[in-house]
This record gives sequence, structure tokens and C-alpha cells, in this order.
Amino acid sequence: MNRNLGDVTAYTDLTVTEFKELVQEYRNTDDKVVKSKIEKAIEDFKNQIINSILDKGDRTKLRNLHQQRNELQGGMLLFETKYEREKRKKRLKSLINKLLSEKLD
Repeated sequence: MNRNLGDVTAYTDLTVTEFKELVQEYRNTDDKVVKSKIEKAIEDFKNQIINSILDKGDRTKLRNLHQQRNELQGGMLLFETKYEREKRKKRLKSLINKLLSEKLD
């Protein structure tokens, strides 16, 4: 990677220092609500970093994969059957593998 870290994080909501502080806060808190909010912020930051690193052509494809993954991770449907839940988990696993392979390419 030939890019400056400042260039990569220029369009993110957090600075690297703020990110490190969030990680420390996550490690030091026992409150599940706070941890949940911090996890969301960390995930958003990571997604922003990924999108800023990728080339424009690959960004759209990866963004679509991320969106599909987030929709599947969004939670269990109220009346979801065991079969549907397993199907959703399988699809989620497949999307995660695609994301990882796209990042490595």
C-alpha cells in the first residue's frame, strides 16, 4: 500500500487516534449497550477505510456486497423459521467469503 494513512482516513468520521480511543473504551467497559454502540462505530470506520482504499471500479461491487452482508446481519426476522435462519446464515457466510476474496484480489 503506497497511500499515506492520512489520505485514507481523510474522508472517515474518525481519526486514527479517535479509533484507538474507541477500542480502548470498548475493552474497558462492561456495559453491553455502550459496547454495542462502539462496535457499530468501529464497523462503520472499517467500512469507510475499505471503501477509501479500493479503486473506484471495485468499490461499487464491494459496496454492494457489504450492503447485502449488512442486510443479512441486520437481525432475525420476527417469524423466521429455522430453515430460513439457516439459509440466511449460509448466504451470509458466502457473502463474507466473497468480500474476503475481493479484498485479497
